[in-house]
Amino acid sequence: MINVHHRERHEHSVEEISTIQFIGGEMGNAIAKSLLEEENARLSAETEEMKRQLETRKRWSALKASCNAATT
Repeated sequence: MINVHHRERHEHSVEEISTIQFIGGEMGNAIAKSLLEEENARLSAETEEMKRQLETRKRWSALKASCNAATT
């Protein structure tokens, strides 16, 4: 919400209303972009963690296979 205040009673012109609407739209776009960037960062961090877990599982599987091969 944008509040425009004048000291005296004032009828807003079409240009003023258009400017306020434009500013409001730009603020909305900036907020949406910020939220998307935060979500992207969160998903990127989750993806990296999943990659680390997968690599750890691959290493454990290889080690287990190596141990099984050595005992047979």
